[in-house]
Amino acid sequence: MRHSKITFVIHSLSHLKCTIEHLKEFDIRLSLVCVPAKLNYVVQINQGFGLDQNWQAYKYGFSDANGGYWLGSENVYQMTNNGHQWNVCADVKDVLGLQYYVSYSTFIVDSESSGYTYFASGMQGAPSDALGPNSRKYKFTTKDVNNQPTSCANQAVANKGGWWWSCSGGGDVVLNGAGSTGFKYSILFLNLNLKRSYIRISQQ
Repeated sequence: MRHSKITFVIHSLSHLKCTIEHLKEFDIRLSLVCVPAKLNYVVQINQGFGLDQNWQAYKYGFSDANGGYWLGSENVYQMTNNGHQWNVCADVKDVLGLQYYVSYSTFIVDSESSGYTYFASGMQGAPSDALGPNSRKYKFTTKDVNNQPTSCANQAVANKGGWWWSCSGGGDVVLNGAGSTGFKYSILFLNLNLKRSYIRISQQ
């Protein structure tokens, strides 16, 4: 699939803005299929260094010196539980420069008391569903809060990023960490090592 640069405004929450000019600095290319008609809210940017932050940072959102960005789990919870349907779209680039996208027509993040579990359905753009099968299966884990199903080694520490980790890893897609197990996208029998990821949500 061909990708091209698109100029349009991306809105975030007032205290944590991320503009298209900021995105251009990192040569982020948006897939045409992945751009809905309404406003987009940037949820995540990982330039390959990992989003190695604690629970509080993930809860309220952050941007770091390496171009990493997280809108805030609490913010996404509040947004996706406002009585409207939300979708999510992820664009990724692998270490060979190839780009891929996947989108879900329904996306919800649950409350902090639920461990910020997520629900994703209505997948488009990929030959296999990387997120849907694990919906509400794993709680979010950071380097200082281990919500993995059993008392196993904290995957967020080893892979330099918070995620919906299980004891054996993060499933077919992990976008917040670094390295071959912390920043990857598995399609069928291919395990892609990633260079960059970009996630956004929009209200239907």
